[in-house]
Amino acid sequence: MVPEEFLHLVKSLLQGTVPVITPNAVCVECKKNENECVFERGKTCMGPVTWGGCNSICVNQGYVCDGCRGSLPHANVDAHIALMRDYKVDDKDIRSRYRLFLGAEPIGRGV
Repeated sequence: MVPEEFLHLVKSLLQGTVPVITPNAVCVECKKNENECVFERGKTCMGPVTWGGCNSICVNQGYVCDGCRGSLPHANVDAHIALMRDYKVDDKDIRSRYRLFLGAEPIGRGV
């Protein structure tokens, strides 16, 4: 949890309101931070299907997004899998990436 997100949560709780968390993918934050796409670096990324709010901290530091915040409710898993296949990621590696933090989520068709 980034400091701004924590402050928003505390303020909302103190005011008796429900905190509003925008359902943006980590990719949105990567673009704002002007990061090179992880796929372009020859690595896999779960950012397109994962809740943002982390300010893409892992990618900012040169790592990959593992999807630690869980999948977005509107995530297009099939398109993400197709994207990974376009970047020559094999199905075994795709399954492995999805199971790390999204193990309870359906993986998609044909993987």
